[in-house]
Amino acid sequence: MFDIVIGLGQGGGRLAKEFADQFKIQGCYVNLADVDFANFDVSLTSKLVIKNEGTGRNAALGEKWAVENIGKIRAFISGLTNVSKLETVCLCVGGGGGSGTGMLIPVVELLLEMKEGIKIVVFYTLPRKIEGLPAKPQAFKYLNLLIIKCLNKSESVSLLLVDNDFCLKLYSGDGVDTDFAYWVKVNRGVVKTIKTFYDLTQLDRYDHIDTASGIGAVDLNELKRVMFFGGGFTDIKDFEIEYPDSEKIVSKIKESGKLSNLLDTSTCKAYVISIALPDRWKTHDCTNTFVDDVLTAVARMTKTTYVLRSSFYSKRLDNARIMIMLSGLTEGKGLEKLIAQTRGDEKKFEDKGKMHIFKMNKKGN
Repeated sequence: MFDIVIGLGQGGGRLAKEFADQFKIQGCYVNLADVDFANFDVSLTSKLVIKNEGTGRNAALGEKWAVENIGKIRAFISGLTNVSKLETVCLCVGGGGGSGTGMLIPVVELLLEMKEGIKIVVFYTLPRKIEGLPAKPQAFKYLNLLIIKCLNKSESVSLLLVDNDFCLKLYSGDGVDTDFAYWVKVNRGVVKTIKTFYDLTQLDRYDHIDTASGIGAVDLNELKRVMFFGGGFTDIKDFEIEYPDSEKIVSKIKESGKLSNLLDTSTCKAYVISIALPDRWKTHDCTNTFVDDVLTAVARMTKTTYVLRSSFYSKRLDNARIMIMLSGLTEGKGLEKLIAQTRGDEKKFEDKGKMHIFKMNKKGN
């Protein structure tokens, strides 16, 4: 699916390392502080440290240093891969920090310049609420800039928005966050979800899957077209069901987001759906009706004609598993809700800055 993964900053680097390990692809990591690599192990040849000093969560400073050293970044990427053969790039960034957030747009623009027609999927993680100011308002400021400068201008760039608070509840188990260990669980869960979806659509790889009575595998090029659908988010929904009960479908679909739970399905421009059924369901009279009901429910929720479908029986499944990849959600209510939540944070941040200046002045400084 991806030819290479690039991690920017500490958070983006950790997520990129998980992509490199699970997808077995080349990983490269760009940062402004070498100390950030203490939390995950990568080879010396696969990392580039531009300044070896932090930004203090100042994304504008990270952007400035990235622009000043864009030649180094170009040479670094070119040294690790044959750019002329690159088709798809996975780019990981932790939103809200200084290094990764600041470097994001310069690096996206660099990749588009380096190879005509290259496809870029940006995994942009939102900071947790407990990270405080200025992380969240800054994350949305640069998310908005990414949409304006890159997504709206190029169909080669798409976005998977990862809500870390939401994913922490799904993937970390007890949710303990006393150290960096919980991020390993979250990153592993997010990447595993992406890879599982990819695997479930490439059915010809598996001898335990019977596609004879189903729709069959999704063509890889068509899958990429949906994943790299320009101008919007991509999200994945994944749920299991024990018995072909059509009444539970709509609520299950609405509650089953794996990257974020705030995206608006009614703005979807394209989607892929993969329905995996246990062998024992072959004897159920209502199985075919159930599959039709699932497809109808998703079609009504999304209102799009660009659809890829895959259904099959598997000897390894006890329950039915349904996975849906949705693309094209930039202007949805979900984004509006996310941005609205940060307006109060932005005002607090501005007021905090004014209070800081006032206190300084009272001291005569």
